Amino acid sequence: MRKHIKVALGHKVPPRPRNVQKQNETTVKTTANIIEELEKRKGKASICIIRRIGGIGDVVMALPTLYHIKSKYPDCRLTFAIEMGNVKSYIDLVAHIPYIDMVIDASMVDYRNYHAVNDISSVCIKHEHSNARPLNRIDIFALACGIDRLVQPKPILHLTPEELSRGQQYLAKRNPESLPVIVLHSASFEDKRSWPAHKYLDLVKAIEAEHVPVKIVLLDFNNVVVDLHTHPLVINASSTNVREMMSIIANADLLVGPDSGPMHLAGALGCPAIVLFGSIPPQVRINHYPTHEAIAAKGLDCLGCFVPGSLVLDGLGVPQPIESFGVGDTVLDMNGDIKEVIGAIRHNIYNLVKKVLVAGTNIPFHVTDNHEFICVANDLRITRKSNIDFSSLVRKPVKDIKRGDYLVLAPPKLHDQIPIDWNVVIRHHSTKRIDTPQYFDYDLAWLIGIFVAEGSASEYVVQFTTGPHEEDIRNKIRSILKVKFNLDCSIKQQEGNLAIDLRANSCLLARWLKKNCGVGAANKQLPMRYLSSEEIATGFLDGYLAGDGAYQACRVVAATASLTLAYQLRSLGLLLGNLGTLYLRKVDTNYKADRTFYRVEWSTSILQDLKLARSTLISSPSTGNHRWHYDGDLFFTPVKSIEATDYDGEVCNITVSDTHSYNIAGISTYNCWYKPCSVGVKCMKDIQVSEVLTRIKKRLSL
Repeated sequence: MRKHIKVALGHKVPPRPRNVQKQNETTVKTTANIIEELEKRKGKASICIIRRIGGIGDVVMALPTLYHIKSKYPDCRLTFAIEMGNVKSYIDLVAHIPYIDMVIDASMVDYRNYHAVNDISSVCIKHEHSNARPLNRIDIFALACGIDRLVQPKPILHLTPEELSRGQQYLAKRNPESLPVIVLHSASFEDKRSWPAHKYLDLVKAIEAEHVPVKIVLLDFNNVVVDLHTHPLVINASSTNVREMMSIIANADLLVGPDSGPMHLAGALGCPAIVLFGSIPPQVRINHYPTHEAIAAKGLDCLGCFVPGSLVLDGLGVPQPIESFGVGDTVLDMNGDIKEVIGAIRHNIYNLVKKVLVAGTNIPFHVTDNHEFICVANDLRITRKSNIDFSSLVRKPVKDIKRGDYLVLAPPKLHDQIPIDWNVVIRHHSTKRIDTPQYFDYDLAWLIGIFVAEGSASEYVVQFTTGPHEEDIRNKIRSILKVKFNLDCSIKQQEGNLAIDLRANSCLLARWLKKNCGVGAANKQLPMRYLSSEEIATGFLDGYLAGDGAYQACRVVAATASLTLAYQLRSLGLLLGNLGTLYLRKVDTNYKADRTFYRVEWSTSILQDLKLARSTLISSPSTGNHRWHYDGDLFFTPVKSIEATDYDGEVCNITVSDTHSYNIAGISTYNCWYKPCSVGVKCMKDIQVSEVLTRIKKRLSL
């Protein structure tokens, strides 16, 4: 059994806190899954959700859960119980929201009035420590109510037309020049999340000195930047109530401030924001606000972190652009196991990124400095591989990785054997009856492999193209089609060349192959969900190499126009203990200019695990002098080069359950979870006024 990597994962996850039963618990069900109660009563139930603690942001972040419940069960009666105290603004905040039937004080909840009550006041505790999976509170509140995926994860607040008009009039009166409006929120109620007061003053002075044409609306509820209250560029709106503040934000061009209530209001009202983060990871706050971007203090381990287009291996080992992944998708983790994506983040950076190239490919990836990879814990100067302890692994940020460091690749795990799904829609009134094998074995995998290499399918014909001297391959194709499907083949030589086609008539098989193996050279792939044994892996690879393989003095080579297939072939080699080298090259052809091809090369030692008929062409397969290392469980490949390059644009990251890891371009890496900064205020000091100003000008195109 393959060992699992455990690299500096920190403390044990604390036990799940017990649900505290409230009064009248015998007459009401207090449950973490009110959805079950709603389903039981066919949506006609009285539901109460309680949030006793937290500020405006917590109220806003609970709204997607309420919206989901009401949209799915419109006949339910939904009550939202929140902590009022002396803060009337909380109840004003949720006024005019159509999907909430009643808002009450949390201290006044009578449990006898409801079929189910869920108190979500303490559900965040287990998700907000250094070893927890990082989740946005929006998602935490949803999970606490039994909701796996929200209908609308972005909160929605409602302003009346009159309120929107009053906000427009408020700004127009104080901004007759109609300059872009920036709402500047001065502080969070937690010091560790607040930018130092003098920084706000310095920012406004910098805006003034550089003659940036903007008007600033100041929200300074704690009076931390009183020197700005009368500044000529500033509209002091600190005395506004929550509804007035919402109307101003809704009419503003940009909000700048820390992770606090107004940031969430901006996200719900569609106002873009530049959010300053210190001790809290940005991805657990702004990943559901597509208009927001983050500036993170240096105390955070990571933020981002790959440029769009970076390839992540999904649950089937298929490379997909990182920006295409969302909550609920699956990826391969650092152990080759299939894990669920529980979060995704995209934001803009204006900084350097590192271009990293590892041995085994000529395709680099671009990543931010602080992103962590799994590395071999050895001195960087060691050059003799025999002296390296490959069992000792550490987490290391990119900025500390040097040329020659070994990174980790994990072979994909084999899947459970599943029956073949022949459920393909046949549009013709009749079709030839054929046998349909129930499970994959070597022969069927070989047939699929050579089809992907040399085959094509129309509506009802499956065709294999072979060379004139490949009689053994034609005989094998004919034999497998007969034994597995009871299909006979016709043979026809192509006009104008020596190629020979084998054709079998079957609408069912043709449609199955098109559905599972792709159409067109650039879209070809192997049905990896049926990869349940090394025998099947060998069959896939044998078949493909029989069609599009080449055998040279010290290597085995496969070529394809499909990037997905190139990674799949490489994965098959990993399962057989051989790290293939993946090359990308663009060539000019007579029929299609600038066409991209991919080439996978293995050392000839892989032939020891294959059953190739032509393996006798190589008299003594050599293991070669590999730069990579394989310990029976994991592969280790050295960094060939790493260099800084300018980058101005968007970066992406995903958060993965359990191991918090995934594979980027086949290399195992960690997702961006964080270590809390023990001195949040000190971290916030690291955020420079110049960077904030640069972001402001860029967002406003000034």
